[in-house]
Amino acid sequence: MNIKTRRPFGRNYAGSIIAEYMPVIMVLFFALFFPFLNLATSLLRYSILVAAAHDAANAAGHAYFFLDNSQAGLGKPASLTLANETAQRFVQALNGATPNAIRINTVRTRIIRSLKTAPYTTNTFNFGEKLTAAANTDQFIYCLEVSINANINPLMRMDGPFFRIPGLTAPIVTTVNAREFAENPQGLNQ
Repeated sequence: MNIKTRRPFGRNYAGSIIAEYMPVIMVLFFALFFPFLNLATSLLRYSILVAAAHDAANAAGHAYFFLDNSQAGLGKPASLTLANETAQRFVQALNGATPNAIRINTVRTRIIRSLKTAPYTTNTFNFGEKLTAAANTDQFIYCLEVSINANINPLMRMDGPFFRIPGLTAPIVTTVNAREFAENPQGLNQ
C-alpha cells in the first residue's frame, strides 16, 4: 500500500518568485530610470534655452541701434550686445545651481525685412549685417532674429567605451532661433 503523507507546511513557491523578482526589478529600474531622468533633464534645459532665445530676441528688439555700441554708457546698447548679454545672463541663472548645464557657443543676431503687402517677400540679412540705408517702414516690417547655438549637458554622464549618444554619454548640440519685431527700425542702419 502506497500511503502519501502530507506535510503540514508545504512549500510555497510564491516566496521564491518574490526573492528572484526584486533583483530583476532593481536592474530594470536603474537601467531605465537614469536614462529617462537624463532625457527629462535635457528637455527641461532645452526649454530654458528656448526661453533664453526669446528673452534675447525681445531685448534686441527694444534696442535703439543694431551695431553702434557707442551710447552703451547712456543706457542704449546695441542689439547685438543686448542679445548676447541677455542670453548669457539667462543661462547663468541656471548654471549657478548646476555648473555647465548649458554652455552657449554663439549668439548671433540678424535683420529680417518683409514686405507689408502682397507678395509678402522676405529679405534675410547675414548675421551681424546692418541695413545699408535707413529703414523704409512704409513698405517693410523689420524683425530681429536671434540664433543661439549651445551644448546641453546631461544630468549624469554615462560614458561607454564604444558609443556616443547625445543626451546620455555626450552633450546635445542644438541651435534655437527666436524672432521679435524691431521697435526702433530707424536704428537698424547704425
